[in-house]
Amino acid sequence: VVIQDGVETIGNGAFSNCEGLVSVTLGNGVQSLGEDVFSGCSKLEKLSLPTSLVEIAKGVFIGCSSLSEFEVAEDNTAFSVFDGALYSKDLAVLLVVPNGKKEFKQFHENVIEIANDAFYGCIEIEDITIPDSVLAIGDFAFKNCRSLKSVTLNGGLTSIGSDAFSGCSGLTKVAIPESVWF
Repeated sequence: VVIQDGVETIGNGAFSNCEGLVSVTLGNGVQSLGEDVFSGCSKLEKLSLPTSLVEIAKGVFIGCSSLSEFEVAEDNTAFSVFDGALYSKDLAVLLVVPNGKKEFKQFHENVIEIANDAFYGCIEIEDITIPDSVLAIGDFAFKNCRSLKSVTLNGGLTSIGSDAFSGCSGLTKVAIPESVWF
């Protein structure tokens, strides 16, 4: 699917559960992706985010199990990519890890926050080490990461959002540092 230049918004659920969708190119002009726009597009492998994109609502990529990395135009002012994951432009907030990613070994050194839903549905990832720079983990950040067995949290962490590890049926142990406030 190619979204032509001039389209500014793609509304909530526009392509949700389009299981045959493999590739999407968003035209320059698309500024906003509504909630769940591509959720459940299990065969989506390639997505190019344009310069104009400045807003991504929640749940946009949940269930895109074939998507293993993001592509973002270099001159986009809102988003960056590091190791295939989507970050804020300054790389301080990890926004979305694609559900098709098999492992996640490296956070960007600038990251201080893992956003709500960031790893939601990443069913292949088995272990995560949260770096010392991370201060906050958002709500539902690791929800339904069924293969996740081990999470190492750092001493600088101050908050863990609600249901952050909900549905992580393989998780056997998480040591929460004293620095975390509930």
